[in-house]
Amino acid sequence: MPLRLPDFVPPLNGYELTIRDLPFGEQALYLRINRRQMRCEKCGKKFTEELNYLPKKRTYTDRFRKKIVAEVLNSDLKNTAERNGVS
Repeated sequence: MPLRLPDFVPPLNGYELTIRDLPFGEQALYLRINRRQMRCEKCGKKFTEELNYLPKKRTYTDRFRKKIVAEVLNSDLKNTAERNGVS
């Protein structure tokens, strides 16, 4: 069950994260985002905000992952990795 706004105190701090997204034409695209850490006012537990486009503990967006999976299904792993600069 998601916490409602009154259950939060203001963000404690955060950290900058660089994540990989879909390419812009032929150019690789990286996004720099600030991921905030919060604390539940009721229990005091710290947590990091969830972002719907970024799976937990990943450095790439969900749509980038879906693109890679689709390419692998229609090609081979080696060529897909070379085209997208991944290993």
